[in-house]
Amino acid sequence: MRLNLCRTWQRDSTVTWFAGPTNDSCGVDHKELDSDGFTSSEVFTTRGSLVVWAIHFSAGSPDREATRALAQRQLNAVHG
Repeated sequence: MRLNLCRTWQRDSTVTWFAGPTNDSCGVDHKELDSDGFTSSEVFTTRGSLVVWAIHFSAGSPDREATRALAQRQLNAVHG
């Protein structure tokens, strides 16, 4: 599932792909404003059978580092 999503994001010309906080993760920046006027970054990561999909919305530019940190905090909270 993770590999398919990461490959899809890599081929999508409407987003900017980036490596996530772990080897088993990837992310994208959405620079276009959504219907509420926000940009966003997403990170999808796995650890064993655990899946974390973190989305960080921003009123300015997408905040990739904040999204990576959010995903890492979530992984640490549920998997140590």
